[in-house]
Amino acid sequence: MADPEELYRISADKSILFVEDDSILRQSAEIMFKELFSLVDTAADGHEALTAYQNYYARHRCYYDIVITDIKMPRMNGIELTSELYQIHKEQHIIIVSAHDDSEYLIELINLGVNSFIQKPFSTQNMIDKIYDVCLDIEHRDDDRGNIHIQGNYVWCHHAKCMLHNDQEIKLTKNEKRLLYLLFSDPLMTFKSHELFEFINNDTEEEFNTNSLKSLIKRLRKKIPNDLIENIYAEGYKINSDLLS
Repeated sequence: MADPEELYRISADKSILFVEDDSILRQSAEIMFKELFSLVDTAADGHEALTAYQNYYARHRCYYDIVITDIKMPRMNGIELTSELYQIHKEQHIIIVSAHDDSEYLIELINLGVNSFIQKPFSTQNMIDKIYDVCLDIEHRDDDRGNIHIQGNYVWCHHAKCMLHNDQEIKLTKNEKRLLYLLFSDPLMTFKSHELFEFINNDTEEEFNTNSLKSLIKRLRKKIPNDLIENIYAEGYKINSDLLS
């Protein structure tokens, strides 16, 4: 949980653009953000946000420190907006607000380069914790932010796409790394089997094969805590968040 004083210390000089088509949520979030950031702008959809982004650069000759955007919006959705922003500024820090059934969109966003997600409905504390992580990442791009600690002295290094155990790297195949990368991109999200398969094999034309995916997960479970990857009946797979520390 983020310490309020420490959060304010690293957020007070930063700017944020919050994009949300729900006017009530947008206004309430704006009030919270103004307690943390030096400048807060909001937009009701991706088109409006892109205009605000370009205008901000024209005025300040720099980009927003953080952009937080919903996925499903009129005129221009969060995926289209994210793609546009990365074309303008590939190092832009973006937090995606997603619903529990947005896994197909998350895969597309991960492929674009997004690695910060928060699920609806989110609490104030959830949002503050996510902002704290991103602010730290802005200040310390080369430290271990993005590392996820797992019971049993395991660590998933999300940016490096590697798993450590007792500070030693576990040898993983390319497909095992891609599988974990997607699952850890949003540990609360349940990904459908075909979504995992397509993400892992995105550079091939291999047709979906449930037995191939099951075999991959079976082999991977021998290298990591066996119950780290949960099989949710009739839904798919997710990270067992009870093991995260």
